[in-house]
Parts: sequence; C-alpha cells; structure tokens
Amino acid sequence: ELKNILVEGKVEQYLRLKDNQGKIFSIDAPIYPGNSGSPVFDTEGRVVGVVFGNVRIEEEGNERFAGLAVTIDEIADLLVSVKQ
Repeated sequence: ELKNILVEGKVEQYLRLKDNQGKIFSIDAPIYPGNSGSPVFDTEGRVVGVVFGNVRIEEEGNERFAGLAVTIDEIADLLVSVKQ
C-alpha cells in the first residue's frame, strides 16, 4: 500500500472551463486516479488549491496532460455560500 506520495510541479495558468469563470488553474504535474481532493502547496507549505482532475492539451502537434485544481479561495467561497 502506498501512502504519502508527493508530486512536484508548477502552476501553469488560470483557466476558464466552458462558461465557468471559477478560480481554476492547471499544474504541470501528473494527476493519477485517486489524487482528487489532494492539496496543492506553495513553496512555503501553504495550501493554495485542491486537485480535481486533469486535462489533455495539444501543443505544436504534441499531446500532454496537465493537472487541474481549484483555488482554496474558491473552496472557501463555496463553503460560505453553503452555510448561508
């Protein structure tokens, strides 16, 4: 059983998914099944987002996958609206 797996990557860009202008960003780290819900940390160890999936990107004829995460601010906003 594997526990405490750490994957390193960099935030690439903020994204707009369909009509959703949420606070979503891509990361250049592999996202594996079961990673959804994992925290994204900044260089100072603060949680800045939560992983929820990946996206296939085509660039200059090459295909790659990028991780997708929602910012911790967006999650906090959702929690506040649920409590109201």
